[in-house]
Amino acid sequence: MGSMIDFLEYIEETNAATSAEAIFTHFEHALAKLGFDLVLFSLMTDHASIGREAGHGIMRNYAEDWMKYYTEKGYAEVDPVRRQVMLTTHPFLWDRLNAGGAYSDDQRIMMHEAQDAGLRCGIGLGIHCPGREIAGFGFASSDGTAEINRNVLSLVKAITSQFHTAYTEFERRFGQGRPPKPVHVTEMERQVLYLMSLGKTNPEIGDILGISSHTVGYHVKNLFEKFDATSKTYAVVKAIRFGIINP
Repeated sequence: MGSMIDFLEYIEETNAATSAEAIFTHFEHALAKLGFDLVLFSLMTDHASIGREAGHGIMRNYAEDWMKYYTEKGYAEVDPVRRQVMLTTHPFLWDRLNAGGAYSDDQRIMMHEAQDAGLRCGIGLGIHCPGREIAGFGFASSDGTAEINRNVLSLVKAITSQFHTAYTEFERRFGQGRPPKPVHVTEMERQVLYLMSLGKTNPEIGDILGISSHTVGYHVKNLFEKFDATSKTYAVVKAIRFGIINP
């Protein structure tokens, strides 16, 4: 599994990229190191913030014959992975979606055909942003050997959050969307961000800083608003990108 130093290098590479395609290439390479050589990025909803309409697989390295077949069969209407992406911000395993035989006949056929097309060990992830903007991601292993555990899922989420941050900031700067807003944090918020980047919980942060867990929660809420973030991981990734913290 990639180290934290690898992750910081990945942040630097994606921040320095000069095109959206280059950002995606770094994203692909980072996930390939975890065994996920197939990656798909979709805008599940219109993204007014970057001037882009919704689109399935706007950046991907999935096989084109599978993408064409998927479109011809209208699988976007029944795809259980797409549906789950709209509902959760946590990485999930594709094969867990059929717990208790939840798939319809069409979904079962589609997922079997996806496996036949080389999409194995699948993980899905949705990033939900202010303005009801949702980005969706699919990751798969063509040889079915990718290791999946809690740490891998956490790293996949962090890698994806950084990609999304770098991609959207690039599109805002050079595309048709709004320019990024400067973010100003207090010294206490900076300390909270740093401890969040180390994986500390609110009670642990409170003990270290000598404040209550409730007060930590207040600062976290303010940070979410300042960074337009919906998770601690996303807030930390943005803080690193803006040079506010350097874990």
